[in-house]
Amino acid sequence: MGVVLRGSGGTFVVGTAELVFVRRGRTRRVPYAAITGCERDGRRVSVVAGLERFEVVGRTGDAVDAFVTALDAARRRPSLAGRRLPVVRRPAVLIGAAFLLLVWILLGPLVVLGLLISALASWCARQVWRGTWKHFLADWWHLRRRGVTVDGEITGYRDSRADHTKYPKLLFTTETGRRVAVESPHFVVLRIPEGPAAITYDPENPHNARAGGILPVVIGALGAALSVALLVVPAGFLWIVVSAWFSAGR
Repeated sequence: MGVVLRGSGGTFVVGTAELVFVRRGRTRRVPYAAITGCERDGRRVSVVAGLERFEVVGRTGDAVDAFVTALDAARRRPSLAGRRLPVVRRPAVLIGAAFLLLVWILLGPLVVLGLLISALASWCARQVWRGTWKHFLADWWHLRRRGVTVDGEITGYRDSRADHTKYPKLLFTTETGRRVAVESPHFVVLRIPEGPAAITYDPENPHNARAGGILPVVIGALGAALSVALLVVPAGFLWIVVSAWFSAGR
């Protein structure tokens, strides 16, 4: 086990190939290559990976110093897994190249071009859907299924310079009468005016809360529609090839 930083908000563990973040029994593993920034404000350490943010307030300044130094060294260390990756994938690349060459010989270059375009469209559709679900729809769907909506207040925002997003600061009272003041872990695309707002929170974890607003959901729906539209390309190409095959057989 590497350097460990325990404190308010969770626990960081600097591992061999990834940073481990543990909070309330849940573990999140972040490869060092995915980390885009590390911010420190006194004993507060924020690690940014894309649009995700993980924060821990260390117990002592020395512990925070040791963690930041170890994380910086780990991020600079070359990844052995990355070096082995081309070797692992080489047989698949050779088999794919042989298949395309065979198709070129039997069916012609236009079919090969169509296959390449279809493969690219399928890959793009997968990436668009993964990003849309992760950043816009997953949390919304989770809170829609399990969340409780109450009247609350947006008291301000924290602008993140690392990922250029805004995180609202929320104040609300749970159904059990607990007063909660929390910075939402869910970013907003457009700033909602400060003041009264509908707050949806997870009863099992009231710190997982978000303010009202459907713009992220709209963006997520557009992303999902785009991923479906991209899948039309390989489906259409397959239909053309099959139709041409049966026509030639007649």
